[in-house]
Amino acid sequence: MSASRILPGVLTLLALGACLALSWMAEVIIVEQARRHEREHVADQLDALRLRIEKLVARDIYSIRGLATYVEARPGLDADEFDAFAARLVDADSAIRHVAAAPDLVIRYVYPREGNEAALGFAYHDDALQQAAAERAARSDDIVVAGPLELVQGGSAFVARTAVWTHDAAGAARLWGLVAVIIDSGRFYAAAGLLDDAAPLEVALRGRDATGAEGPAFFGDASLFEQDVVTGFAALPVGGWQIAARPRQGWTAAHAAPVWLPRAFGAGAMVLVVAFAAFHDRFRRDRAAADRAVHESQTDFRLLFENVNDAIFIRDTPSGRVIDANVQAARYLGYPREALIGMCVSDIYATGDDGELERITARIKNHGSAVFQARHRRADGSLATVEVSARRVQRPASDVIISVVRDVTERESAAAALRRSQQDLVNSIESISEGFALWDRDDCLQVYNRRMLELSPHLEPCLAVGVRFVDMVAYTYDQGIVSHEMPREDWIAARLRQHREPGEPLEILSETGRYLRISEHRTPDGYIVGIYTDITAIKQAEEHIRYRAYFDMLTDLPNRENFMSQLEATVRLAQRNRTLSALLFVDLDRFKNVNDTLGHQTGDLLLQEAARRICHSVRNSDIVARFGGDEFAVILRDIAETNDAARIAETIIGRLAEGYVLDEQVLYCGASIGITVCPSDSVEPEVLLRNADMAMYQAKALGRNTFRFFTASMTARAEQFVALEKDLRRSIGSDEFELHYQPVIRLDDGALGGAEALLRWHHPERGTVSPAEFIPVAEETRLIVELGAWVLERACREMLEWVGPNGALPHLALNVSSRQLWGGFDGDFVRGVLNATGFPGEHLKFEMTESLLIEDDERASAILGDFRDLGIGISIDDFGTGYSALGYLRRFPVTTLKIDRSFVRDIEVDRSDASLVESIIAMARALGIDVVAEGVETAGQAAMLRAMGCQYAQGFLFGRPQPRARFAADFVTTTDRRAGG
Repeated sequence: MSASRILPGVLTLLALGACLALSWMAEVIIVEQARRHEREHVADQLDALRLRIEKLVARDIYSIRGLATYVEARPGLDADEFDAFAARLVDADSAIRHVAAAPDLVIRYVYPREGNEAALGFAYHDDALQQAAAERAARSDDIVVAGPLELVQGGSAFVARTAVWTHDAAGAARLWGLVAVIIDSGRFYAAAGLLDDAAPLEVALRGRDATGAEGPAFFGDASLFEQDVVTGFAALPVGGWQIAARPRQGWTAAHAAPVWLPRAFGAGAMVLVVAFAAFHDRFRRDRAAADRAVHESQTDFRLLFENVNDAIFIRDTPSGRVIDANVQAARYLGYPREALIGMCVSDIYATGDDGELERITARIKNHGSAVFQARHRRADGSLATVEVSARRVQRPASDVIISVVRDVTERESAAAALRRSQQDLVNSIESISEGFALWDRDDCLQVYNRRMLELSPHLEPCLAVGVRFVDMVAYTYDQGIVSHEMPREDWIAARLRQHREPGEPLEILSETGRYLRISEHRTPDGYIVGIYTDITAIKQAEEHIRYRAYFDMLTDLPNRENFMSQLEATVRLAQRNRTLSALLFVDLDRFKNVNDTLGHQTGDLLLQEAARRICHSVRNSDIVARFGGDEFAVILRDIAETNDAARIAETIIGRLAEGYVLDEQVLYCGASIGITVCPSDSVEPEVLLRNADMAMYQAKALGRNTFRFFTASMTARAEQFVALEKDLRRSIGSDEFELHYQPVIRLDDGALGGAEALLRWHHPERGTVSPAEFIPVAEETRLIVELGAWVLERACREMLEWVGPNGALPHLALNVSSRQLWGGFDGDFVRGVLNATGFPGEHLKFEMTESLLIEDDERASAILGDFRDLGIGISIDDFGTGYSALGYLRRFPVTTLKIDRSFVRDIEVDRSDASLVESIIAMARALGIDVVAEGVETAGQAAMLRAMGCQYAQGFLFGRPQPRARFAADFVTTTDRRAGG
C-alpha cells in the first residue's frame, strides 16, 4: 500500500486522539473550576457571616466603654445612678441580657434586676472559670469577651468585661473592679442567622473565651473542624473566634460513627464501679481510725486541762455561769471546785461599772476572742490583777467561752513603779520637735519619742525598749528603706563605724514619702544618741524647681524643652541603630469650645483625661509630652514599619473620641494627628516637628478626627498657600472679583424665589481660581472678613440695579462664616451697609453652617438677634451633615433649612434618603421654617420634593451660577419668574 493512501488514515487517528485529549483536559479544568467556584462561593458566604458576627458583637459590647468611663469618673456611684446610665445601653433589638458592675470583683449592680437577682453578690474568685476570665479583663486595656458561660441565674451567655481603674490623690492607679455586658447566646446566634435551618451553610465556632483556633468548640458540630471546610476568623477586641463552614448538603459523604465508642463507654463504667468499691472500703477504715484519734485527743485534752499552771474557766455563754474549771482555778480563787461550778462570772469579776462585763462578753462574741486585764475577787474578799485570754467556742448545744487566767498582781506593781520612773524622761523628750532615741552602753534602746515614730513608721515593728541598735540597722537594710549598693554585712559595719568616728548624716526617703536626715553618734560615756530631722520641705523645694523645668504642671507629662531633648536623643539612636522612629503631633478638635463654654477648670480636667488616654494608647518605651494648650506630641521609638505608627494613631483617635464624664456631664472631643517618620523624612528634630505639625493641619483640613502622614507635597502646598495669600491680599477691592448668581425656584409655581450670590476670582496669571482653593486661604488668614464685606455691599447694589425702583425684589442669599462673625460682621456693620445701599433687610438671607451656631452659643445668639431685628433671615446650609442637635433650631432665629445635595441626589432610588428628606421637611413645617433643597438636577427629584411639601429648590435643573448680566436677563427682568415675597 502506498504512503499516499496510509497518510490520511494516520492523520485522522492523530486528530481524533488530540480531540479526545483536549476534551479530557477541558473536563478536568471545568470540574476543577466548579470546585474552586464552589469553595469561593462558600468563602464569600462565610465572610458575610463573619462580618455579621463582628458587627453584632461591636453593637452589643462597645457601649461598655462609655459605662467604664462613667464608673471611673464616679467610683462611689449608687444603684440608682448605675441603673440610670445602664438603661441607655440595653436596646430591645440587641442581644444584651443585662449589664453588671463588680467593684472589688463582686457583682453589686445589675440592670435590669428582674430575672437577674441571683447574680447579685456573686464573687468572681468563687468560680475558677469566672476568676480566670476576670483576671484576663483586669490585665487587658481593652474589652475581653468570655464564654459562652452558664450564668448563676440560669441560661447561657457571652460576658464582655473591661477593667475600671481609679487613681488616688498621689496619682497611683488602683483596680476599682469590672463592668460587664451579658449577651444572651441564643439571641446572639439567632441574630447572626446561625439557627436558621434553611441557611446554605453548616457552621461551627470554636475559641471559647476568645481563644481562637486553640480554644474548644462552643457552637455547632466540633468535628467539622477536622473535615474539609472553609475557615474564617471573627475578630473581637481581644482575641476572636474561628469559624468553620461547608455546604449544608456537604461536598463529601459523612463518615459513620466509630463502633468503639459504646465499648469504651462500657469499659469506663466498669472501671468506675471498681474504683467506687475500693474508695468505700478505704473510707470505712479511715473513719474508724479517725474515731480512735478523737477519743485519744479528748483524753489528752483533759490531762492538759487539769495540769496546766494557769487557771482555766469554761462558762456557758447564754447564762454566764461556770460549767467547768480546772484545779488551778479553784486554788487561785480559794473556792472548792464544787462551789465554783455553777457560779455566775459576775460574782468573780470586780468590775468598775455594771456594764463592763457585758462589754467584754460582747467583744468576745463579736471577734471570737479577746485578751484583756481584769480584777478578780477571791473567796477571802481580796482583789487580784489578772491577764485573761478568752475565746468563744461553738458547740452543738450552745456556745461557751474558755478563759485562761494568769495572776499578774506583783508584775503589774513592779511595772507601774518602772513606768513612773521613766515618765519624767519621756515627758521631757516628747516636747522635742525632732525625732529622738537613746541607746545605753550595751547598745540597747532605752527611750524614744513619738516624733521619731511619726518620721520613721517603718521602724515600728522593731522599735521597742531593749532592741539593740545593730538589729535596728539590719532591719532598715532588710526593708529596703535606704538606697544602697553595699552587701548587707558591709552596710551594717559602716553604720556602726559611723557612730564611733565622725561621719556625714544619713539622708533617706521614708515609705511615707518624707525625706529624713538621720544623725546618730556615740557620746563619750558610751550612749548612742539619734536625732531624726524632717527635711522634706527642703527636698520638695529642690524637686519642684527641677520638675518645673522639665514637666508640665497640669498633666505631669514632659514639657516642650524636655521633649525636644528626648527627640534629639531618639534621632541619634535611630541613626546609630538604623531603626525607624515616628513623631506624632496630636491636636484636640474643638477644645476651644469646651474652654469657652464650660470654663477653664473643665478644660483642664479634659486635658488631664486626654493625657491619660494618650499614655494608655502607647507602649512603655514611647514618650508622651504636652506642648501647650491642647497640643500633645508622641515619640514612637524603634517601630518595625510606618504602619505601626498608623495603628497607634488610630488607637489614640479612638480613645480620645470616647465620651468624657466631667462635672456630671458627658463631653466629646476628638483629635487630629500628624505623623512624620525618622530618618526617612528628616533627621533634624526641628524639621521633624514642623513636618508633623504640617501633617496635623492637613488632617484637620480633611475633616478632623483623623491622621495624616507628612509628605514632601505638603511643603509645596505650604509654599502655594503663601503665594496665594499674597495674591489674595493684592486683589481684594480690584476688578478681579466678580459675583455669580444661582436661582432659587419656588416649587409650587416655578417662580423665582431668590438668588444665592457666589464669589468668583479671575486671576490675571492663574486664570479662574476655584473658590475651593482660595476661600480656605481667606478663612485661614482672616481675609474672609474683607471679602465678606465686599460681597455684601456689591450684591446689594447689583440686585437693586437689576430690578429697578418698581421691580419685585427676590431674596438675596449670602454665605457667612464664623471668621466673619467673630471678625466684625455683626449687626452694626450690616446695618451700615443696608443704610448705604438702600437694600431692605427683609429681602436678605445669611447662610451659615450648623457648627457655627454651636461654636460660641452666647456670641452667636447675640449677633443673630441683631440680624433678626434688621429683618434678615438665617438659613442653615448643608443641613443634616453636621451636628444636627435640633435644640438650636429653637434657640436661634432660624428661618430656612437647606437640605444638603448628598441627600437629594438619590431620593428617587434610595428609600432611606427619601425618608430622611421627608422627615426634615415635616420637622421644618412643624417649626414654621422654610426648606430649600440643594443639588436638584432632574425633574423627578423636583416632583418628589414638591410632593413632600418642600417649598424651594436650587440646582442645575433650574440654572447654574451665572454672571450678573446673564442672570438679570434670564430671571430678574422676566416678570413671570419674579419672586412673590
